[in-house]
Amino acid sequence: MNGMDPTFHGEEPSSSVQDEYREMLETYFMYRDAFLHDDDVVEPTQDREELNFKILVDDAELSLYTGCSYTKMSAIVVLYKYKARHSPTDIAFEGLLHLSWFSTT
Repeated sequence: MNGMDPTFHGEEPSSSVQDEYREMLETYFMYRDAFLHDDDVVEPTQDREELNFKILVDDAELSLYTGCSYTKMSAIVVLYKYKARHSPTDIAFEGLLHLSWFSTT
């Protein structure tokens, strides 16, 4: 058959993928709870790198759009896994990222 494989259209991710995602989230939340604080007050002992890291972590927790359960971090991980598995050239991967449905502008 030519074109898309119909067996993969509309399927839910396999349980191993869901388990891996759930495990990644649990690990991330444990790290966040252990090392990051909810207050935005910068103590004098904190340096600029720690503040930048906290900003990046907070940014990674943002959902892709209102009502979406996926975060920026999960989308980035999925894209990196795709690149690692399929080995597209840098130009091909950059082209994928510039498709209109990935574009934020």
